[in-house]
Amino acid sequence: MSIFEEISQLLSKQEFEKAISLAQMLQSQTDQLNALGIIFYYMQDFEKSYENFLKVLELETFHPAASYNLARLVYQKADYKLAWRLSLRVQHKFAGVYELAADAVKALGNLHMATYYYRKAIKYKAAENVFKKYNELINQIRKSQNIVIFADSKERYFSYQLSNVLSSIYNVEVVLPKSADEVLNAFNKVNIVWFEGLNNILAQVSNKLPKNDRKIIVRIYDIVEESLINNINWYFIDEIIFSSEVVRRFYEKRYEELLSIKRITIEKCVDLSEIAPLKRSNKKIALICDMNYFGLLSLLEIARKLAEKDKFEFYLRLPENPPVEIIQNIEIWLKKYNLHNTFFLSTAGESFYDFFNNKDVSIFYNFSEEVSYFIILSMAMGLPTFVYESNEIISQRLPKDFLFSSLEEVVSKITSKSLDPVVFREYVEDNYPLEREIESIVNLIEQIDENDLFAEMILYTIGNTHLSNEVK
Repeated sequence: MSIFEEISQLLSKQEFEKAISLAQMLQSQTDQLNALGIIFYYMQDFEKSYENFLKVLELETFHPAASYNLARLVYQKADYKLAWRLSLRVQHKFAGVYELAADAVKALGNLHMATYYYRKAIKYKAAENVFKKYNELINQIRKSQNIVIFADSKERYFSYQLSNVLSSIYNVEVVLPKSADEVLNAFNKVNIVWFEGLNNILAQVSNKLPKNDRKIIVRIYDIVEESLINNINWYFIDEIIFSSEVVRRFYEKRYEELLSIKRITIEKCVDLSEIAPLKRSNKKIALICDMNYFGLLSLLEIARKLAEKDKFEFYLRLPENPPVEIIQNIEIWLKKYNLHNTFFLSTAGESFYDFFNNKDVSIFYNFSEEVSYFIILSMAMGLPTFVYESNEIISQRLPKDFLFSSLEEVVSKITSKSLDPVVFREYVEDNYPLEREIESIVNLIEQIDENDLFAEMILYTIGNTHLSNEVK
């Protein structure tokens, strides 16, 4: 029988002093403190319980057991936001984690995400009471709209993520079209049509199918070829969602047709329930740039300076089909500074999640004005993430501690030994959780229906006014 099993038996008998003595025999300090936290919890000494769990997290930032135990404790103290944070930081999740996250966001008023987490708990064979909570919530928020999401092959992950949350509220189907019949069948069954990205499917549907009373929503992620943009019947669309202000400014400046359509910016956020931060060693450095030649040279120089300080490994993320001369220049540089054994190239075929998963620190040397989804993803995974301060907008969007304006500054930050991954995770929890994105999307869908009713009232009023004038 393990010490933990013995402690559990002693707790069931309320032999607390014996349990404390046994916990103090545990060799690992984090195990000892976590066990004491549990014992004091059973003794209803919640302050000492809190102190012990907190000490565990001071020693091991994302300790899974202490994170969950402390989440349960602060939930009882009605600190629902902290309970949500801590529960979603648990690496290997189980039904109790998702139930606690659902209870927390429900208490915070986000009923849509609560259903999402309850469903996750149910998949992990949750207790019967979770089914009851879920069904009560569904009965409260369920809507009658039928929605089809036409997924784009590039953004299919986001399409299914959106469907997984919205399907508790609406009747949702995701279609990755392979034929015209498939598009037509899905289109005819719904009253809201959602297109992920600008593509040929949108161009064909907007020009060939009758809109009738359907509402058309298009989410735009990036800039596409002008020939495709010109083939889209923009007057077919009711609402455009831009994933960033940078993309929005580009389209609004160049295409007047868009100015007559309702537009909103909803930034892409991270599903924190799918991303657990890990304990890291700070020795593996992820390097990301937009293949601007100056940016690439700067990253190589940062790697060289860091290599002089300590035994780091460097992983450069390359775009799809990088220019041959770029690869040749990197090879020349590696040979010059003898870094072949510690510098590696990552192909674009590897997802960013997999790329970050075994890294410790990220350095982004981009010149964009947006905080990209990949920057947010890196932070959410617990990587201290540093971004080149290339423009004023980036300077305003990110905390100063996350930015660097010179090679010496970022080298100093990485070698300072004071990197706190919690700060980066918390930034995402506060600014880019999926909860925020879903709330904005649900509000948009509901406003579409409200706007319809308002438009009908205006038409009715105008019609009656016109009639009365003729009578006069």
